[in-house]
Amino acid sequence: MDRRSLGQMLQKRREALKLTQTDISFKFGYNSAQFISNIERGLADIPFKKIEKLAIILEMDPKRLARLTMNAKYNRLSEERV
Repeated sequence: MDRRSLGQMLQKRREALKLTQTDISFKFGYNSAQFISNIERGLADIPFKKIEKLAIILEMDPKRLARLTMNAKYNRLSEERV
């Protein structure tokens, strides 16, 4: 899974829970939804320290989200080396 696919999956999950990007951002203590927007568009990785909290907010298994995040990071690094 790449970053963009992961972001799209997270967006669908957020929308299924009827949460906005702003809702999630406020739960993280941010004033702007840009943090979540960048992740959902595949422009940024989920910071490792935030994976568990995001998983809880999105009612996901934290271990699964961690695996998907690490897989996306690995794939991006592999592509950059080529």
